[in-house]
Amino acid sequence: ADARARWAAELRVGARVDALDSEHKWFDSVVVAAEPDRVRVHFRGWSERWDAWIARADRARLMPSFTRTDDWRGKLCVGATCEVSGEVAPGREPRWFEARVVEDRGDTAT
Repeated sequence: ADARARWAAELRVGARVDALDSEHKWFDSVVVAAEPDRVRVHFRGWSERWDAWIARADRARLMPSFTRTDDWRGKLCVGATCEVSGEVAPGREPRWFEARVVEDRGDTAT
């Protein structure tokens, strides 16, 4: 098997991946469930209702982390601007706001 096939076969819960969503957009994602032939991915920044099962062999929708997306979270620092959304009521679309990072706590920014 090639390197990509070996990578896909070794995916486990918690693995970071790039995944293509139903709107054909790539997202930084995390594996939240794993079966022998497929994984369930969570598109970071979106609600669980958008989670999707993707076949491990699907090269068109599942790739190693940051091969199709930018590591923008890794570039956040105090003073940087970004878009954020708050809690959303069921059935409502999220509202996005521009924000500025005011404190860096290591893995999370506020």
